[in-house]
Amino acid sequence: MAQDVVSLNIGGVIFMTSMSTLKVSNSFFSGLVASCDEHSVPIFVDRDPTFFRHILNYIRGAKTYPSDESSVRQLMVEAEFYSMVEYVSFLQDRVAEVRKEGIAHGLRVLANKINL
Repeated sequence: MAQDVVSLNIGGVIFMTSMSTLKVSNSFFSGLVASCDEHSVPIFVDRDPTFFRHILNYIRGAKTYPSDESSVRQLMVEAEFYSMVEYVSFLQDRVAEVRKEGIAHGLRVLANKINL
């Protein structure tokens, strides 16, 4: 089973996962690992590693994302690069939610100031 472990070098940061995880992802990685052999690892991808943990978590089945809109938008760019259409859609919904929460918070603050 050790052969199933693959190292991904994302912009100089090493991430470890399994070939089987990457193969079922229906993304950039499914095609990439299908064409590699044990001599082509670690696989290097010249991208910023900042949000890659969220990308990998999504592939593993966990829908994680940052809490601020700017970071979610940056993660969306990465998800688009990795051809993760469903994750991009999920993140677009989260941006809308974050925006609504920010507006609601601003209105509460304004209402508190008016009621003083």
